[in-house]
Amino acid sequence: MFRDPTINDFLDNLRWHLAKAMTRVHQSKNRILGEHASRGILQSSMTYQRIFGEAQKAFEAGVERCSAS
Repeated sequence: MFRDPTINDFLDNLRWHLAKAMTRVHQSKNRILGEHASRGILQSSMTYQRIFGEAQKAFEAGVERCSAS
């Protein structure tokens, strides 16, 4: 009755989840940049560490969701 999923179905699912993760990364980055700019520490290493950490968490979560579905 239903067709079996193809590799393209899997790739579409992966792209969708990674696009959502990228959106979350951009939102987190903008929030962090705003916080740090208001505190005068925009060019600090902490800014880059926080952005990298948020990006890593978002993409790990996106990949987890892909592998679970």
